[in-house]
Amino acid sequence: FWSRPMLNEEDRLDSHEEPPPPHHAEPAQGTLGLEAERGAAALQVHDHGDSDTQPSKPDLLPVSIGNSYTWLLVPRYPCIRTKHRQSPFITPEVQSSIPRAAVLGLQHALVAFATILIVPTRLSAVGRFEARAAQAIRSYAIIVSALASLLQCCRLSLSGLLPEVPFNVHLSFHRLLSWQMGTGMISLLGAPLLLLPVVERAMIDGMMQDSSVKCISDSECPSSWADSNGVSMPGVTNSGQCSLATGLCKYSGEEAYMQIVGTGMVANVVPLLLGLLPCVVLRAVLSPRVLGNLIVLLSASMLGVSFQLWAGGIFCDPSGRGRGSLLNFAATATTPAHDAECSGNGDAQWVQLPFAAPQYVGLGFLAFITLVAVQIVSCPLFRDTAILCAFFVSWIVAFLSPHWKGTGEDSSVAKGSFYPGAYQVLAPAAVEATKWGDFLFLDSRLAPQQISFKASLLPPLMIVAAVNSLRTIGDVAATIESSRAPMSHGTISNGISSNRKFFVTLKGGLFAMGVGSIMSGICGYLPLATLSQTSCTVALTRTSCPRAGYMACFWLLLLGVVPKIGAAVAAIPTCIFGGVVAVLFAGQMVSGIRMMMLACMVSHRSRTVLAIGLASGLGLAMVPSWATAQLGRGLALYKVSPVMIEALIQLISTPYCIGTIMAMIAQTLLPLEDDDETPLLADEDKVGDEEEVLSLNNDHTAQVERVEKGMGG
Repeated sequence: FWSRPMLNEEDRLDSHEEPPPPHHAEPAQGTLGLEAERGAAALQVHDHGDSDTQPSKPDLLPVSIGNSYTWLLVPRYPCIRTKHRQSPFITPEVQSSIPRAAVLGLQHALVAFATILIVPTRLSAVGRFEARAAQAIRSYAIIVSALASLLQCCRLSLSGLLPEVPFNVHLSFHRLLSWQMGTGMISLLGAPLLLLPVVERAMIDGMMQDSSVKCISDSECPSSWADSNGVSMPGVTNSGQCSLATGLCKYSGEEAYMQIVGTGMVANVVPLLLGLLPCVVLRAVLSPRVLGNLIVLLSASMLGVSFQLWAGGIFCDPSGRGRGSLLNFAATATTPAHDAECSGNGDAQWVQLPFAAPQYVGLGFLAFITLVAVQIVSCPLFRDTAILCAFFVSWIVAFLSPHWKGTGEDSSVAKGSFYPGAYQVLAPAAVEATKWGDFLFLDSRLAPQQISFKASLLPPLMIVAAVNSLRTIGDVAATIESSRAPMSHGTISNGISSNRKFFVTLKGGLFAMGVGSIMSGICGYLPLATLSQTSCTVALTRTSCPRAGYMACFWLLLLGVVPKIGAAVAAIPTCIFGGVVAVLFAGQMVSGIRMMMLACMVSHRSRTVLAIGLASGLGLAMVPSWATAQLGRGLALYKVSPVMIEALIQLISTPYCIGTIMAMIAQTLLPLEDDDETPLLADEDKVGDEEEVLSLNNDHTAQVERVEKGMGG
C-alpha cells in the first residue's frame, strides 16, 4: 500500500524473477518468494547513502503481504544511534503505489500552488483587472501549470520527427541531437518570479499608451480600469483613461497583458533552440563544477525570497532586497516601491501587519520547526509526509489564533486589539466570492482572439526567457541528483559530464519548458519555468517516479477547475509557506554542493572556476545594489526603453545568471592542468585504478547493475 514499489514487466524479466505464485500457494523451496525478492531489490536499489537499515532476514521485509506494517508507525528518538528502518526510495525507473503517489503528489501540489499564485495575483492588482478577469487569470495560471507540468513529467521520444536520409547518416544525426520532450521525473512548471519586474513595467507602459478607441470622456471607454476591489465602472473607476489631448482611450490592463502574452509566445523559442542543441555542446559548457555553481546560486537567490515570504510577503519588504535579486518593483505613480503592510496572511480586512511582524515570524517558525521535528522523532509514514504535517499544524494554529487589528479602522473596537478567530485562514468572504467551476477560454477579455504582438517587447522577453532557461537547467539537474537516478552517478574522474543520458534529460526539460510556454500563451497566460522547490521535495518524500508527478498535476488541475477549493487552499498564510519552502530551497543547495563534489575540486583549475562563479554570484546576492544602483540611470541617458532597462537589470543582477556565465567563461579560458583528472576520494596509489574509484564513489550504481543482472546483492 505505501512502501512497496511496483516493478514493471521489463524490470521483472531483467531481474529473472519467476511468475508470481497463486495466492494460496506457498513460496518455492529455497526461495524468498516474489514479494520478498521484490522487497529485497527495492531496499538494495533505493536505500542508498542515508538509508537507516537494510534488513537481511526475509521475515523483516516490509513488502510481504503476510508481514506486519507496524514499523511504518514506530517513531524514533533523538540522540540515539540505533538505526531505524526507512521507506524505500522510489526512483524514476520504478513506479510507486497509487496511494503513496497521491499523497506525495498532494505535497508537491501544495508547495507549487502558493508559488504559482504569486504572479497572477500581483499582475491583476497592477493591471487593475476586473474581478472576473482577476479570478480567470488565477485559474488559468493553475490549469496551465498543471497541463504543462504533465508534459515535463513525461518522457516522450521525438526521434520519429527526424527527416529520412540515406545510409547510416540518420543514426548519427539522431544520436547527435537526441530529441526528447520531458524529463521522466517529478518536475513542475509555473510562471517564475523573474518575469514580474519586466511584465509589470510593460503593463504600466502599455496602460499609458493610446488605443484606437475614440472618446470624449472616461465613460466612453468600454474596457475601463477597475478599482482596488475589482469593480469596473466607466466614468467612475477609470479616471484619466480617456486622453483629452488625443481623444483616444488608453489601453486597459487586460489589453496590455494580452500584448505581453502574444510576444512571450514568440520569445520562448529560446528554450526550444537550447533543447535542440547536441549533447556535445552542452557537455562542453555544463561541467559538474558549472552545474554545481548554478544550483548553489539559484538556491541562494530563492532562499532570500522564502525569507521575504516568511516575514509576511515579497511586496511589503521595505529594504528593497527584491531589486537585483529576483524582483525589482520600481516606484511609480501606480505602483509604490513596497506596500505599507503585508497582506496574504489571512483575511485582508483584519490581518494587516508590517513586514517581519512577530506574528508572521512566529507562525512561519512554527511551520519550520514542525517540519524539522517530524524528521527527528516521527515514524517513517509521517517523515514521508512531513510537508503536509507542517502545513496542517501551522494552519490549525493560525485558525485558532486571535486577530490582530492593524492600521484598519473600526468604529466599535480600538485599534491594536485582539479578536478571537485568528488569521481567518478559511477567509469565508474570499471563498464565497469565487465560483464553483472555471476553465480556459471562458473570459472574453483573456480569450485567444485578444492575443496581440508588440515588437518592442520581444528583446526584453527573450532576455528573460534565456535567464529562465538557465534556471530550468539548474532545477532539472538538481532533481536528477535528488532522484538518485543512475544517470547522476558517473566516475569521479569526469563526473556526470561523460553521461549522455544526463544531458538528454536536460534537453528534454528545456524542450518541454518551451512547448509548455507556447501552450500557456495560447491559453492566455505567461511563459513558464521550472519550480525550484521540487528537487528537495523529492528528497524529503523519497519518491521521484513520474506517477507522483502525474498526481501532483491532477491536484493542481482540481484546484484550478474548482476555484472554491483553490481559494480555501490559497488562504494559507504566506508566512507559513515561507517557513516551509526555506527548508526546501536549502535542500536544493545541498544538491548543488554534492554536484560540485563530482568535479575534481583538488585541482587548481576547478577551484579557480568555482571561486570566480561563486564570488560574482554570492556577492550580488548579498549586495544587489552593487549592480543596480546606477545602471538604470545610465541606460536611461541613452534613451533605452524602461522595459529593456528592467530586463537588463534582471540579467546583470540575478546571482545564478551572472555567476554561471562567469564560471562558463573561466572554464573555457583556463587551460587544462595535470591534476584535472585526479579523483577526489581515491588514494594516490589508486588514481589510475578506475574500478577502485568506482567502488569508492559509485556503490549505488554498482548495486543497481547487480540487481538488474539477477545477482541479488
